[in-house]
Amino acid sequence: MSKSNHDFHFSRPKARNYRALAAECERQAELAFEEPQFRAMQRKLARSYIALAETEEWLNGAVTSAHADHSPREAA
Repeated sequence: MSKSNHDFHFSRPKARNYRALAAECERQAELAFEEPQFRAMQRKLARSYIALAETEEWLNGAVTSAHADHSPREAA
């Protein structure tokens, strides 16, 4: 197996793990209804983990662009 294939093979589990961590942060945020600061921190962590997952996929060529859906040209 070449190095590039080897790297790509291991990137998907990384992205999947980041998404699982994001889901856990969201779950923790929902449970923290009486602690607004903790809830906000968990939501921020969840968004960060999603960004890490998307970046990991982009870096390994799994997606063509991390911001393809948010192109200013398409919005106009």
